Amino acid sequence: MDKEQEKWAIFWCDLLNSVIYGQIEPEATNRFLKQKASKKIQYPDGRIRKPSISTLRRKLDRYRKGGFDNLARKKRCDRGKPRNTNPEVICKAIELKKEQPYRSHRTINRLLQEMYGATVPVHLVRSPEKCRCHQTEAWALRVRKYANDGSVITLMLYGWGISPMDLLS
Repeated sequence: MDKEQEKWAIFWCDLLNSVIYGQIEPEATNRFLKQKASKKIQYPDGRIRKPSISTLRRKLDRYRKGGFDNLARKKRCDRGKPRNTNPEVICKAIELKKEQPYRSHRTINRLLQEMYGATVPVHLVRSPEKCRCHQTEAWALRVRKYANDGSVITLMLYGWGISPMDLLS
């Protein structure tokens, strides 16, 4: 565990110490977590915000299962690998959605995994017949990109009568 991970683990232990060390009765744990979730706190990275109750429960469960070392952040499994998606795979995702407008993104990604051995970080957000323009060739998709600083940039792409390849090339 490096210094940064240790800092985060100490932060979560400090935040949950009353529950961890038995100062709070087990029946009152939920109330305690709700109180913590209702107050803004400063995180180790300097941000000030309210922790979600689900995050607090998840961290408490991780501590109970694996102790202090289990509170360290895990490294991404795709670290160092490119996140670019093949335009052909994106086009196939759009085609699959147009075939069956109510097909979920999970189903589409499962089919893409079988066909191409890859999935897409793309959610088709509107069915062709539900687009505002009501044209048969209409499609819309949301692409999530990750900036160098780790922030998420969401791009909305819409097309009417053109190929998505035109936008991606």
